[in-house]
Amino acid sequence: MLFLDDDVVPERGTIAHHVAIHQNSDDAVVMGPMLPPSGRRMPPWLEWEALMLQKQYRAMAAGQFTPTPRQFYTANASVRRRHVIRAGGFDERYRRAEDVDLAYRLAALGLCFHFEPRAVVTHEPDRTLAGWLRVAREYGRFDVLAGMERPAVLRYSYDEWHRRHLLNRALPRLCVGHARRERLIILAARPLLALRLPERMAPLQRLACSALFNVQYWQGVADASGQGERIWSGAAAALAGARARRGREAS
Repeated sequence: MLFLDDDVVPERGTIAHHVAIHQNSDDAVVMGPMLPPSGRRMPPWLEWEALMLQKQYRAMAAGQFTPTPRQFYTANASVRRRHVIRAGGFDERYRRAEDVDLAYRLAALGLCFHFEPRAVVTHEPDRTLAGWLRVAREYGRFDVLAGMERPAVLRYSYDEWHRRHLLNRALPRLCVGHARRERLIILAARPLLALRLPERMAPLQRLACSALFNVQYWQGVADASGQGERIWSGAAAALAGARARRGREAS
């Protein structure tokens, strides 16, 4: 079963590279890279997203880490159909990160994850800044949902957050749980991201995109857990808050 999104175009040989791994392994899960269109610039937030993906691809190709369920994006991935059925398919509660949720269940079946750098698709998303910010927030919400069953998912996000750039830690702390501050930060960033800056100044826009993504992601965690600005107490507190909130909603 090969998964491709509607905003990707496979290169010649992509499908063959997926198939070759499955021919040699019955329990393979294969992921290929999504690369940006050559010779064409995208809006800064989409360029930032593409750069973050390429950073992961380079690290996997260099052997710095092995592929995990967190890199299973169904814009370019394959797995035998019977394994997807055994895992229960996609969970319809998820409207974002449903592919990663499925991947964790595939991993629980003992399947082996592979990154095939030659199985390339060109990825050209069409997403406004507002839409991109909503996606970041949804990832936070659904990581809380995933964390209810697999606490390690949210613990990883907290551990990763502590390693991020100072700005990416300071702005979420300032904004999460404070809607007015959040709106002001987004309004302040919009003019910068609307500019077509020369490449030498692009890092400034990328830093802004990274900060905005983190603000929205952690606001999503705060929304789903019901913890508001108290989310910085840690993953255990956020998950406890989410469970208590779900209990109140069910009663």
